[in-house]
Amino acid sequence: EVDLAKLSAFGKGAGAVPVLYAAAFDSRISKVALEEMLVSYESVATSRINRGIFENIVRGALRYYDLPDLAAWIAPRPVWIVDARDPVGELVALREVNRQYAKAAAGGRLHILRRKPADTMATLYLQ
Repeated sequence: EVDLAKLSAFGKGAGAVPVLYAAAFDSRISKVALEEMLVSYESVATSRINRGIFENIVRGALRYYDLPDLAAWIAPRPVWIVDARDPVGELVALREVNRQYAKAAAGGRLHILRRKPADTMATLYLQ
């Protein structure tokens, strides 16, 4: 038996974008944690070099929405984005992630974090 009020999802790396989609399209997922997720499709379109992002791309999506839009659609459910990555796999500065996700943050339940070495996702996610 599953308590749907407590249904949550966690995605890391290449698994983070599919979890974001799942939560955007399934309101039964009450909270989402995304670690090392690709920061946006826009970053792929504007980057000259990309590594290992093809599993995360939805053809034609950028004409209509980007990953920050999906995060905004999840509101008011809480979303944690931890250590967002650019198309090369490098950490994106917190101020840049905050800029790209400003619309999603307007819902008030978006948490953009940088994980400290001693932190576990459980520590961050359950706070």
